[in-house]
Amino acid sequence: MNMEQCSLKIGLISVLLLFGCKTEKEKMLSLGDEKFFAGDFKGASKIYNEVKKKHPDYLLTYIRIADCELCISKSYPAFIGNLNQAKAVDKEFVSYLNNEPRSFNYVFVSINEEERRTKLLGYSNEIEFLTEAIAKNKNNDNFYFARGMWHFFLDESEKAIQDFETAATKNKNFLEAQLMLARIYSNYYKSNRGNGLPVNSKYVFKALRIYLQALNSNPNSEKIINETALCFNRVGQNQTALKIAEEAYLKDTSKTILLSQLVWLNRITGNINKANKYIVKLVQKSPDNKWYLENYAQVLIELGEIDNGINILKRIKEEVKDNKYEALRIQGIIDVNTINRQKINRN
Repeated sequence: MNMEQCSLKIGLISVLLLFGCKTEKEKMLSLGDEKFFAGDFKGASKIYNEVKKKHPDYLLTYIRIADCELCISKSYPAFIGNLNQAKAVDKEFVSYLNNEPRSFNYVFVSINEEERRTKLLGYSNEIEFLTEAIAKNKNNDNFYFARGMWHFFLDESEKAIQDFETAATKNKNFLEAQLMLARIYSNYYKSNRGNGLPVNSKYVFKALRIYLQALNSNPNSEKIINETALCFNRVGQNQTALKIAEEAYLKDTSKTILLSQLVWLNRITGNINKANKYIVKLVQKSPDNKWYLENYAQVLIELGEIDNGINILKRIKEEVKDNKYEALRIQGIIDVNTINRQKINRN
């Protein structure tokens, strides 16, 4: 056997080892995985989407597409959005995502968090998949970021911190990795995740340092300004938080997120008239937004316009009547303020 024949034989053996007795969709997925491991995330995503188109019931493709999204857009909402697309394939899988209350500002922990983690990794252990990617290419910061995001998603904060720190160290300009570190530091303990209040402030101060560095590099980023202000609030520096949000808003009055932040910060610092000014602007921008209307009602009540506030709350309750929880919650606010009004009238 000559050298050329030997090389051909070795090549055929490699292909057989790679694909073996895999089905067509598994073979295509393996090709996508190879692209992914090579750092060609767009190429991998293209292959995964082709598999999804041909085999729309193949759950693993939705998960792999979500992995690609993490490495391309660095967007947690887009990552969750891709996973949620699997609803038509496996409703049980989507039920374990438990992402409706999971946000960067407040992370509520499921009672069965350990079960949720086990179930999700049972569908496909993406931690192992991304660890394999790192082993093949230790210098690709995107792999550490993606694995860190999965750790965050699975409520493994310490492991997530390690990966985000590695990604940020390998790439000093990796803003998304830095912000994820800040977000986790400011939500570090499970016991605080329902109310956002730190038990150990050293982690929140770590978050503050990162936010301030990010804000210095990105002074016009509404998202970073908002999160920085929120972090100042968490360490009890409400006036500093208010100053950051107010100065940024005055530079660009189109920033709706900051406007919403200003309503809240002015309410908790006792500046109810300013809160009213800002909530009126929000309601004018989005008159059908129930959150804005509820806040407007609360501000009116705090200003002493209890009847006007209650009437707005009644309107909201009518609009959410099909949602029993929301309807009961709004009714509770109405009842409390009705009692308070009766007390005021008696006096």
